[in-house]
Amino acid sequence: MSKKQQRKSLNKNNYKIEALEPRLMMDANVDYNDFVDEITDYNYASALSSTLSEMQQNVDQSFTEALGKLNLANVSSVQDFFSSLTNDAASKWNSLLQAISAIPQNQQNSLEVSDIASVINAADIGILASADNNTLSLSVESSATPLLNALELGDFDVALTDLSAVINTSAKITISFADAAPNDNEDILTVSAISGTALEAEVSVADLNTGTGVGYMNMSLNDVADVNNDVELSVSYDSTNGFDSQFLMDVELSLTSGNLPFRFKNNGQIKITENDGGDVVCSIPEIEFTNSQFDLQTILGIIDEFEIPFLKQLSFEIGGDRKRISDIGLMINEYWTRASLAMNAAVSRVENVDCLNMETLRKCFGMITNLSAVSGILDKIEIISSNSSFDILSTNSFSASDIVDLSSGEIKVRFTPNLLDVAGDVDLGLFKLGGVKADCFIELNLGVSVNENGRLSFTSVSLNEVGLSVKTTAQDENVHIGLFDAEVKNCGLDYNISVKNVQNELKWSSDKLEISFGTLELKSGSVCVCKVNENPTDNTFKYSFEDAEWKMPDAIKQFVSLSGDTLQQQLLSYLNALQSSLRSLIRDKVKLGVFDGSVDKIVDVIDKIDKVVYGSEDSTNPGLVSVLNGLYKLNFSSVEDFVEIFDSKWMKVFGLTPTDLSENGIVDGKVCSLKYIDLNGNEIVPTSGEVSEGGIEDEQQPDFKKYRIDFNIFFKIDEEMNLDFANKLGSILANVSTDGTIGFVGKAGFKFSLGVDFSSEKISADTTIGSILGTNGSDALENHDYLTGQGSLSFSFY
Repeated sequence: MSKKQQRKSLNKNNYKIEALEPRLMMDANVDYNDFVDEITDYNYASALSSTLSEMQQNVDQSFTEALGKLNLANVSSVQDFFSSLTNDAASKWNSLLQAISAIPQNQQNSLEVSDIASVINAADIGILASADNNTLSLSVESSATPLLNALELGDFDVALTDLSAVINTSAKITISFADAAPNDNEDILTVSAISGTALEAEVSVADLNTGTGVGYMNMSLNDVADVNNDVELSVSYDSTNGFDSQFLMDVELSLTSGNLPFRFKNNGQIKITENDGGDVVCSIPEIEFTNSQFDLQTILGIIDEFEIPFLKQLSFEIGGDRKRISDIGLMINEYWTRASLAMNAAVSRVENVDCLNMETLRKCFGMITNLSAVSGILDKIEIISSNSSFDILSTNSFSASDIVDLSSGEIKVRFTPNLLDVAGDVDLGLFKLGGVKADCFIELNLGVSVNENGRLSFTSVSLNEVGLSVKTTAQDENVHIGLFDAEVKNCGLDYNISVKNVQNELKWSSDKLEISFGTLELKSGSVCVCKVNENPTDNTFKYSFEDAEWKMPDAIKQFVSLSGDTLQQQLLSYLNALQSSLRSLIRDKVKLGVFDGSVDKIVDVIDKIDKVVYGSEDSTNPGLVSVLNGLYKLNFSSVEDFVEIFDSKWMKVFGLTPTDLSENGIVDGKVCSLKYIDLNGNEIVPTSGEVSEGGIEDEQQPDFKKYRIDFNIFFKIDEEMNLDFANKLGSILANVSTDGTIGFVGKAGFKFSLGVDFSSEKISADTTIGSILGTNGSDALENHDYLTGQGSLSFSFY
């Protein structure tokens, strides 16, 4: 009968076992062969595994989460973690069997329970034994030390080198003995039961300093010496108290010297800690470039001094402050440095070619950057090669094949800030617009190389291009165009300009400067001379940089072609003509041979006319035009101003009063007046502010045709001249002296009209010279009005 069968049969009998004296129980001998059989049959590893599995199923989910903070080699799940311990447990149990089997044969039949405990402890196999009466208690400790590849930091890993975690389990195994034949006189103890109790399991990383050789985002880092341990992590479970965990982390890492383009500002350090929720967090110190040539504020400083057409001293309104382009660079610098760190982390090798993996780059950039803060400043950060472009701020997913080839040694990095508010108004000459916004991008040429350790270096950084797209939303503007006022509805600016670095010299170019509009009403004083309705194809003012002038929409070209220079030059031509006519008239009527003077002294109007036109020499009394540093400056901005200034200056320079005019038949009290003439030759009286509609080709156009400026000029003559008969008589009265004066007193007046006709005809492919000149070519040339034609000159003296 085997011992197991014997034990079963013994258990079936209701034997009354007398309580023995403790001393007698301790003196009982253990049935050696029975003991060996029982512990051989008992599969401790299996029992441990079963208990661990039961524990795994019942412990809190946080046990799994806590274990997830460690990335252990060859351990992909909690079950793998537990099963890794069973091998150690089985090894220890085999050592126990070997220790028991090694007891000399002559001692095997006289072993007490305490003797077995001594043998096990003496074997030093990681199992502690103790004896208590007929009970042998074993404390079996199992452990494993898998390599610790990395500590998980949220969604990112900090790689560590040649470090290990400690995994421990501890189980209490109780072996109970009983007298196999209590009624005989011999006390032989056999195993009655084996049970495992009070299981404990723990994973710990304690007393750990990371030391050197730490890698993070492809940087070489050193652990900063600390009096405290860098990492303390423990996850434990015991059958009595259940689950418990403790996790403490305080790692500080410094950047080793190398060829990286950046460094931690003020010798800052990467800090790895756990937050209140027990999650591991990593904070990156402020980063700066190792060389000022990489600094965006420095790079963009030259743009501040560069004169961009119509955008001189360009600045932007940000947070109530004015910022120049270089200030924008300073704002971007933080993200530029962090992008360079992420670029270094994204270096990979694909088919023996160094490249940037965009999926890794964006992930790394997101891990070290507050993306919500970035979105408040930047719209895009693009990495550009000769055949690809990727925006690392894009929400679109990247694939493993999305790479930027570094083999050429040069890539481009483009930063696109959010839409910027241009500070102040933008003066375009024709328009002065507020509320201007600018889309901007800043593009750098970046020389790159990768060393043998797979780390990135910047060999050069230079500005490639700054692009601006300046726009306004639809707005209504009152502007002055030529000699007219214009009410422009829904006008919007569209101005594209590029400033490029060409062989270290900045050069600008523009493919568009346009102002589009919805409707336009052109006015002369209170009279509407032209209405332009909605026409998306033509309603645009376009600037020609080549000609340095604005190109007008076809609908108003004939009006804005009239300039102040043309108007005052035409007037001067008329006034010169009338002065010549007046000289001839006086010369015919008065024989001047006896006078010591000439007709110019009588008709002394040239100087006065010059004062009307150009003002006084000291510029204290300006005329129609002022002369400043040899340049003419018009003092009138409209035809109405021209008429009013001429009238007032003529009256003042020639010393006339309203009475002088009325006494000489000038009933309206003006020497110059303006008339608005319609298509039928009738005067438009500007009482309602607009002429009636019904234009030449479009019923919506006003029927204004031309100006007529009427001059009813009057001036007085009051001159004295010396008599000089000797000049006339010559040698006849050679010895006769002559003396005397004669006065010339009188007045003169003349009328003429200056006409400005705005009617025009478009020349097409079918237009002939004959159709322009008509049947009588000479008459047509004299009388036909083209854009700013003028009527004939006639004088009426009185």
